[in-house]
Amino acid sequence: MDLSNKIEEIQKKHQNLHERKIRLQERLRTEEANFKTLIQEIKSKGYDPKKLKQIKEEKEANLEKLFLEVSEKMKEAENILDEIEQTDAQ
Repeated sequence: MDLSNKIEEIQKKHQNLHERKIRLQERLRTEEANFKTLIQEIKSKGYDPKKLKQIKEEKEANLEKLFLEVSEKMKEAENILDEIEQTDAQ
């Protein structure tokens, strides 16, 4: 391979790398814009983006507590209905 062919090959590789760099930079700008939009949406809902994990854990704990309370109330209702049915059967 002569020198001019090597130069041409290197120029093509350089151009290819340059085009890839431009595409990656554009993707980065798009992802950054999407991220900023997401942060703004989170803030507009009244949440602190830095505390999302903590908020999620608190919400899950509250849901678990409510689930247990509902389960207990349902069990109480079942017991009351059982008592009524037993009284009616006598």
